[in-house]
Amino acid sequence: NFMHLIGANGDLFSVTIDNTTQPEALLGPYAPRELIEHDRYVRNIEGSILQSRYAFIGEVFNGNAATRHALHRVLNERKFENGGDTIDIPLQSAFFDSNQYPARKEDKPFYDRILFRANVRPTQSVETLQRILHCELMVRDADVTPPLLNAQMLRAIRKCIVSVTMTDIAEQEFLSLFVKLQAKDIALSPRRWYKAYHVLATIAWLDGCERIEPCHLLGLRHVLWDNASDIPVLNDLLEPYRGMTLVSKEKASLKEGILILESILGGRSLDDVSDVTTLSRGEYDATLASLQSIRNTLITSEAITELDTLVARARQMLQPRNTSDVESFFESSFGDDASHANTVTTPRA
Repeated sequence: NFMHLIGANGDLFSVTIDNTTQPEALLGPYAPRELIEHDRYVRNIEGSILQSRYAFIGEVFNGNAATRHALHRVLNERKFENGGDTIDIPLQSAFFDSNQYPARKEDKPFYDRILFRANVRPTQSVETLQRILHCELMVRDADVTPPLLNAQMLRAIRKCIVSVTMTDIAEQEFLSLFVKLQAKDIALSPRRWYKAYHVLATIAWLDGCERIEPCHLLGLRHVLWDNASDIPVLNDLLEPYRGMTLVSKEKASLKEGILILESILGGRSLDDVSDVTTLSRGEYDATLASLQSIRNTLITSEAITELDTLVARARQMLQPRNTSDVESFFESSFGDDASHANTVTTPRA
């Protein structure tokens, strides 16, 4: 099953709770000897969630508030105070399910610590039921499939994600999304917005990008809501990002074009324009032609700067004879966009 694929078998804490469940069922019972001999309340954490890398807690909102409250620091900081000593918790991920949303105010802090959320509705079509059946077959096969992840791989991935940054335009869109949700009376905690940034960094890294781009914001549809009524509002706000072209692909094309042009310039005299033009005109014409995909694409300021550099170098190489040829080629490739090389288009809200 899923837990097997992430390498959780043998290191999974699982329990289903109800309103009679006490914190001891999750955190371990107090050790009587410690209380008698040392006058300390120390839990015996052997086999508890405090020693597991993965946890699943079923019907989590059927339990009492005290049980959920005991997990706050475990989920938020991966730490727990036991008998006056603060211990580190190896917990990587915790999964929960419930047939009801939290209705009491005291449950909100715990609910806020559940980062990814999925609102699962009753099966309403034959196609959906068919997908469920196919998933069941995949679950059976998973038991004989080697795990896709292990603890060492997760640590390496986390180190990579830390280096992911956000483009200026993605930051503008992220802040704009905050304002729009506030205007719709969807107020989320600072913790959730902070975690949302890390979600975007992870999505970008999985997408092979070094920077977060606007198209990655679509992944927040599983993060930035509290109630089921928030979901359609959030989806409408994120819809403009669906199918948006990934800027990094265009940037990669630009960088490749610049490298080609620089290689053409290498070891040649710019005074010998006719020689450069005769030998290499076809090569950099093809490079410029490959950039037509940028038209009507969301472009970051960095990509625009690289585009300007590429065109300027092409023009310089072709002076003094064929400058007009490059200008006409550029204008024919990009149309009116050629006169707006320093503008950035944003998706409509």
